[in-house]
Formats: sequence, C-alpha cells, structure tokens
Amino acid sequence: MISTRIRTLTVSYGPHASQCAEVYLPRGAGPHPVVALLHGGLWRASQGRDPMRPIARQLARNGYAVLNVEYRRLGEQGAGWPGTFLDAVDGVALAGRSLRIGRTPAETPVLDASRVAIVGHCSGGHLALWAAAWLCGLWLGPEWIGPVLQEPDSPNHVGTNGRSDHGHRELTETASPIDRPDRIGVRAVVALAPVTDLRAAERDGLDLPSTTGPSSGPLSSSAAPRTQPAAAELLGGSQVAVAGRYRLGSPLELLPVGREVAQLLVHGDADEVVPVEHSLRYARSAERAGDRVRVARFPGMGHFDMLDPEHEAWQLAFRHLREHLDN
Repeated sequence: MISTRIRTLTVSYGPHASQCAEVYLPRGAGPHPVVALLHGGLWRASQGRDPMRPIARQLARNGYAVLNVEYRRLGEQGAGWPGTFLDAVDGVALAGRSLRIGRTPAETPVLDASRVAIVGHCSGGHLALWAAAWLCGLWLGPEWIGPVLQEPDSPNHVGTNGRSDHGHRELTETASPIDRPDRIGVRAVVALAPVTDLRAAERDGLDLPSTTGPSSGPLSSSAAPRTQPAAAELLGGSQVAVAGRYRLGSPLELLPVGREVAQLLVHGDADEVVPVEHSLRYARSAERAGDRVRVARFPGMGHFDMLDPEHEAWQLAFRHLREHLDN
C-alpha cells in the first residue's frame, strides 16, 4: 500500500562522520522489509549519498524501510582497504538493529532483518555485490571472515583459526563488530552500472571523468592530483603489489554468492564511466558458479539514467525488489 508519510532519522555504525545511514521509514509499526542503498562515485569523497535520495523516498512510500548508507571514501581517514569495504557491510548490517523512533525511549524492531535487499550504483554496486558475498560467507570460531575460496596449499589459505598470511588476516584483525550474517537475510541485490572486477578497473585506469553528476556537483573536485587509478587508491597499490587485496576485494573473484540471493545487474550500453562489460562478464561467471543472476542491458543508456525513479531501468529494478521482498 502506497503511503505519502515518511519518517526519517540518521543512525551511526561507527565513530567517523561518514559511518552513518539515513533511515527512511514508511507508515506502520513494521517490521518492514529493508533496502540498503550504497551510492557511487568510484569510492571518492567528492560523491555522496544525495543521488540515492529520490530512490529512497520512492521505496519508503511503497512500504520499504530504506538505509541510505554513507561510508568512508578516498580522501577520508580510514578509507580504502579494508575500511571502505567493512563500512559497506556494517551499513547493511544496520538492518538487524532496533531503532529509537521519535521521543520513544525504548528501541523498536521496525526493520525486518530476514528480508533485506542491497542496491548499489557504480562503486556502490561493487560494494553491494561484495557485501552480499561476505554477509553470506563463513564463520570460523568467533571470527567472521567471509567466504574461504583458497586451496589448502595457497599462501592465502585460511586455516581453522580464521587467519591467513595476507588479505584475510588484515581484514579480520581490523574488522569492527557486526551482526552475524545469519541474522541478516539478504534476499536480493541490484547492482546498477557496477564495478565488478577491480583488476580490470586498475588495468584500464577506471576513474571519474571531469564532468558533473546528477545534482551532486563536480565529480572530480579532488584537492590533490590523482597519481593512480581509483581502484589502486582503494586497495593501496597495484594488482602486482597487493594481489591478495584484489582477490578478496573483487566481487568477480568471490563467486558464488549463493542461490538464496537473487542478483540483478542493470547497465547501459552508453555508460561513460563503467563499461557494460563489467556486468556481462560478472553475470557469465556467476551463472557458471551456480548463482541466480540476470543482466538488464539498456541500449543508449548512460551511467546515471537509472537513478531516476521514473526511468524504465529503475522500474525494472523496483519490480525485482518487490518480487523478492514482498513475501
């Protein structure tokens, strides 16, 4: 049932100013199914969550609780590897938190953590796919480590103590406490023009153009000149220097996510920021791995068009969310 009344509040999941989410709540006591939004901007601080607000309001008017997640971005303290990645997971994990609404002293379970979808655009699409993979990952003892994909003789192999020699150790030792993945029922992911392969992003020099995004100001207003591609800044080096981070940070290399998660990738042929091949290559690999995934490819569509709630691309994404959250 559509309601014009939306309640909003802001919640934090960490001490940094960017570790927070705008929460949009529809009418009713709930608990409401949850859609977590992760904005784009190729992980750079010049882009924030403003472009996701029209989608957030539309979802809330249609009965969904929305987490419009902010996270630490390049140029902010603690951003990069692994802070930006863990922020995405912690932001989605807010779906398992009870909230204090208005002047009510008690916290209320208004969010349904068993019905969660993650939607991300551009680098937010990367983080959405990554968070889904890790939230559907493994626990070893008391430590959350995400999926274990290494062979036993690999230098990155994780043993029974949840440690590794490279990426996993770095991730687990710096991870902030989050809810156990089995408390967050991720049912669907919508990745809008996502970056799926960090090796390809670094190799091809993927970065923001010197143009303007939708109602967000200049995209490339960086105080310091860029000396390396965005993916290399995100991970702290090239794919030769920090190969383990590229393996652990690329959704393409964390497959399968699992058949319990219905994945939809939406991409335009005229995307001027992220080539459509990112979505096509990911979908082929995900299908081979046994995941439920489909790609909606729109001829002539650019990078930002699908952020319009009235655009046919977003309408398709909205139907995907309804199909997997409304039961």
